[in-house]
Amino acid sequence: ACIPLHLSFSYLPKLFAQFQSVSALQAHLIDCANLLIAGGWAIMFGRLGDRYSRKVLLNIALMGVILLSLPMFYLVSMGQPIYTFLGQFLLTPSVGLFGGVYTAVISEQHTTASRFFGYTASNLSYAIAGGSAPIIAHALTQKTGVFSTPAYYLILISLLGFLVVRSLSDKRGMDIQ
Repeated sequence: ACIPLHLSFSYLPKLFAQFQSVSALQAHLIDCANLLIAGGWAIMFGRLGDRYSRKVLLNIALMGVILLSLPMFYLVSMGQPIYTFLGQFLLTPSVGLFGGVYTAVISEQHTTASRFFGYTASNLSYAIAGGSAPIIAHALTQKTGVFSTPAYYLILISLLGFLVVRSLSDKRGMDIQ
């Protein structure tokens, strides 16, 4: 959840402001607009997560990242503000899906006696993985010289994400005392 978020909304704006014909102001406006859109998706998908399997929704989000990461980098590489917006926009449903169900899924994995600790530990790993994602993406791009290399990183992490989601307990509708 954190790696697509941080690469889409932390790494990409800096990248397209630095290397493309998009100004820093345009990059921030594009980023802000897409974050607002992702927030709207999160509200909608959070509601769906209360009604349907959160594991299924997480798997849909992962599939979205796998299928749309390369097109996202392709569109952003075109260097025009509209393509930059559309490229980043491609991942907003997946980012919103993660955001909409993440809190409930993490909370459900722990009893009430350990929920705060479990949620805090999860947020620490979220910060480490998400915070290092732009560094890893930058290093991959520098090493390969290929603009879209971070898309393959997103795809690999999402494939691993399927294993994580498979290990989660779906406790929607259960009493989790």
